[in-house]
Amino acid sequence: MGARPAIKIEYRACDGCRICYHLCPMDVFTWDKEINLPRVTYESDCWFEGVCVMECPHRAIDISLPLSNW
Repeated sequence: MGARPAIKIEYRACDGCRICYHLCPMDVFTWDKEINLPRVTYESDCWFEGVCVMECPHRAIDISLPLSNW
């Protein structure tokens, strides 16, 4: 099995709009009620659809893909 993407949330930019949480088709994100922000809980389930990156109004999400599986 190859390396998986790394998903990062820039919490200084995130306003807690929940778009990533609601739109991710793989349910990679969970909602942290204590801080009222998303958490990347199931990163290994990401298929890199990119909807979280494209729809985030504050560009607070970044997904980096490995260049190789070696």
